[in-house]
Amino acid sequence: MKRILYVIAPVLFYICCFSAETFAQGPRAEEITKTSEIFDSAGRIFEPPQQEYVDENGIVYQLDSWQTVELPDEKSEQMVEDEVIYDRMEYIDSIPQTTEISIYNEYTGERMVSTFPLLETVCLEDRWETGLEFPVTYHDYNSDAYQLGEYLITPDEERPKLEGYEGTLLAMAGLPESDYRITNIDWDGQPYQDDMGQWCRDATAYGEKRLCDYRVRYGGKTVLTKPGGIQWKAVYRPVEEPDEVFEDIVMQTEPSTIEIPAPQKRPGWKLWIKSTVIITVAIGLLLILIGLMMYMASWMKKRVKQRRVR
Repeated sequence: MKRILYVIAPVLFYICCFSAETFAQGPRAEEITKTSEIFDSAGRIFEPPQQEYVDENGIVYQLDSWQTVELPDEKSEQMVEDEVIYDRMEYIDSIPQTTEISIYNEYTGERMVSTFPLLETVCLEDRWETGLEFPVTYHDYNSDAYQLGEYLITPDEERPKLEGYEGTLLAMAGLPESDYRITNIDWDGQPYQDDMGQWCRDATAYGEKRLCDYRVRYGGKTVLTKPGGIQWKAVYRPVEEPDEVFEDIVMQTEPSTIEIPAPQKRPGWKLWIKSTVIITVAIGLLLILIGLMMYMASWMKKRVKQRRVR
C-alpha cells in the first residue's frame, strides 16, 4: 500500500500544481475577430487595423491576420408620407395634386427632396360664409321679357327676377348647388346696346359659399441607397506576458522613425504573490489527498483484520 502511495503522491502533486496555476491565472483568452467601419466614397480614408488591441479587461491582443472585404451598394424601399392642411378652401379652389417631401437618408446622413402624389383628402370642418358674387347679363328679347340663356325672364325695374332661377344662374356660372347658393340679385346699371345692337342689362348675383378645412395626405414609395465600400476583418490573438524586461525596439522606416514601446514587465511583488498562492493551494490540496489516502489505507487494514477474525 505504501508503494502505491509513493507512486501516486508525485502525480497528484503535479496535478495540484497545474490546477492551482490555472486557477490563479483564470480563464485563458481566446482569439477575437474585429470588424472595421465601412470606408465608402463619402471621403473616409482607409485605415488598416492596429497592431495591438486592448479589451475592456485589459487583455492585450496582437494582430494575427486581416483581410479586406468589398461591400456593394444596398437598396432599401421605404414608404414616405406627409400631411398638409388647407384652410378655407371652396369648390373652385383646386387642391394641389402633388407636393414635395424632404427625405432623410439615414445611411448617408443627407436629405433630398422628391415629389409625391395626393393619397387622401379629408374635410375636417365645413361652414357657409358670405362672399359669393358674380355678374349676370340679361339680353332683351322683347318689351315684355329678358332672355337669360334659354330662359325668358319677366323684367322688373326694382331687381331681376330671382325666384326659381337660382339653379340656372349657378349652372351658367359653372358652380354646383351643393357648394353655392344665391340669396340676392340686383341690377348693375341701366340697359345698353352691345356691339351687335342688341339691348342688354347687367346684374350682379350675391350669395354664400361653402368653405372647408382639408387635411390632405401625400406620399409614396422611395428607394434609399446605402453606399458600399471597403471593410476590413482582423483576427487578434492574446499576447503572452513576458517574464523579463525587454528593451525598447526602434524600427527604422523611411522617411521617419517610429518607436514602438515594449510591453512592461509585471511587477515583482505580483509574481511573488502569484507564486505563493500557487504553492499554498498546491500543498493544501496535496495534504488533503494524502490524508484521504491514509484514511483509506487504515480503513482497508481494519476490514482485512475483521475478515481474519471471522
